[in-house]
Amino acid sequence: MEEINDAFMVDVTIACSYPEKVNKEEVSKVLPEGRTAIKVIEGGLRFPTPANKEFASMGGIVVAVATLIVLADLDKARLK
Repeated sequence: MEEINDAFMVDVTIACSYPEKVNKEEVSKVLPEGRTAIKVIEGGLRFPTPANKEFASMGGIVVAVATLIVLADLDKARLK
């Protein structure tokens, strides 16, 4: 089984308003087996912003955007 796990690589980039609040260990728990790389950058969407803070009484929305690239070495993945 170890050979199969080594055959997969998951590369994740998460863009969000508060990158320092993203727990990479928790993210890695929901990824499939294999090697992982997780990068968190500032981005995504936040409402209200400082420019429209008068809408703060309506509540707030935070949107994070994530991309996942899954790479597989098919020769390593084949069961023998």
